[in-house]
Amino acid sequence: MSRVISIIDGLRMSIDHSVENPLCENLENLYDYMNRRLLLANINNDDAALEEVAALLQELKEAWDAIPDTLRGVDALERARESHAEAVM
Repeated sequence: MSRVISIIDGLRMSIDHSVENPLCENLENLYDYMNRRLLLANINNDDAALEEVAALLQELKEAWDAIPDTLRGVDALERARESHAEAVM
């Protein structure tokens, strides 16, 4: 559970808040929601909440994968992966 929360925190830290874009705020809120659901799922032994968060993460991955490399910037992707790897360790 703590590993998944760390991954979500890593995603949250990768948000560029210098860009004023509703997407940044929406992602921040989504990551916060997912972490709260995971904490409550852990306390209440709630498998449905775990499945909900897994589905949300899968949707985010599919959306990211659908963006062409030229638009998302492969360099930015590598930096995010490095940041994620550091957060997990």
